[in-house]
Amino acid sequence: METKIGIGLLLILTLVVSLGVINNKPKEKVTIVAFYNQYACGDDNIDMKVKSVDNPHYQFVVDKDVAPLTNFFTQRFLIDFVKDKTLQWQQGQAGEYLDNFILIGHFKDSKEDTECSSAREFVVNKIKYGTEKEFREF
Repeated sequence: METKIGIGLLLILTLVVSLGVINNKPKEKVTIVAFYNQYACGDDNIDMKVKSVDNPHYQFVVDKDVAPLTNFFTQRFLIDFVKDKTLQWQQGQAGEYLDNFILIGHFKDSKEDTECSSAREFVVNKIKYGTEKEFREF
């Protein structure tokens, strides 16, 4: 009887540890090349259209929108960075409007479902615009 209880507890413990490892696995780093569409959905919508991705597992996001966000700073920092680059372009101080942003980060398991967007969420750790020489970290 004690052996059955011991085996049962061992199986339960193994299951709990396995689920913990699966749920806490590190997020896969992905590099995305995308451009800001400048939608008319409000000032805080910075969804970007994906042009390419470095990981074949995520090819399904090419030509689709992602919703960039950050875990480390307020969303305002990322929004302001993207808008600043867009304003520079509009004022003739930056390259072509559809100049690419390079985003390095990972996908969240969720989507952003709002009135304006149903894009896959992408947590940005670093972002680079056009011909700038360095990445901006978030």
